[in-house]
Amino acid sequence: MAISETPLTPQAGSPFSDLTVSLVPKSGKAKDFNFDLHLSKEDFGASSNKLMFRGAGQINGEKFKFDSLISQFKLQYTLSTVNYKLDFQE
Repeated sequence: MAISETPLTPQAGSPFSDLTVSLVPKSGKAKDFNFDLHLSKEDFGASSNKLMFRGAGQINGEKFKFDSLISQFKLQYTLSTVNYKLDFQE
C-alpha cells in the first residue's frame, strides 16, 4: 500500500495551497499492512476498517495538518461469466 504525500490541486480561487494527502494504517507500519480479502462469489474484493487519511497544506498562507479515520474502505469486483465461441472454418 503506497499512497504517500500525494499532491492535491485545489480549485481555482481556493484559499488552499500545498495540499498533500496520504492513506496510512491507523497503527503499525505501512509495509506490514494487509487488507482483509473476500473471495466468495457474492463478495469478491478487499476491505479494511484500519486505515486513515493524513495530510497537510496551507490556507491563506497558514500551515495546517489533518487526519481522519476511514470507517470502511472497500474494493469490490463483480464476477461475470464469459462464454467464448470458437468457430473454425476451413
